[in-house]
Amino acid sequence: THALCHVLTVFDTSLLGEIGLQALPLGQFPYPLGAMLTAQALQSITLFEPEQLPALVLAIHTGLRMGQQARPRFAQRWEEGWAKPLQQWRQELNLTPVQEWAAAAPPSAGSTTAPLPLGAGQP
Repeated sequence: THALCHVLTVFDTSLLGEIGLQALPLGQFPYPLGAMLTAQALQSITLFEPEQLPALVLAIHTGLRMGQQARPRFAQRWEEGWAKPLQQWRQELNLTPVQEWAAAAPPSAGSTTAPLPLGAGQP
C-alpha cells in the first residue's frame, strides 16, 4: 500500500517525499516507525544538509496535516478498487494531493528548493 499512497498523495520518492508520506499516518495514530524515520531525517538533514531543513519541516507538516484531514487508509479493500478512479479514492479517503497543499503553502524565505516534494507528472 506504500506505493499506492505515493500515487494518492502525489508525494514523490525523494527523501523529502518519503518523510512527508511517513508523517501522514502520524496525524492519525501513534506510528513508531514513522516517528523514528521522521526524527532520523530531521537529525540527518540538520547535521549534513541544513539548507534542506525548511523543506523537510514543510513536508513533515504537510504529511501531518494530510493525515489529520484524511480518513484512515487502513482496512481499505484496495484489491477491490483497482478500477476505481484516483479522484474517487481521494474523495472517499478525504486525501488532498500534495500539489494543492503546495499551492496554499507560504513560500520559504530565501529558499531555492521546491517547497514540497511533488511527484513529477502525476495527476
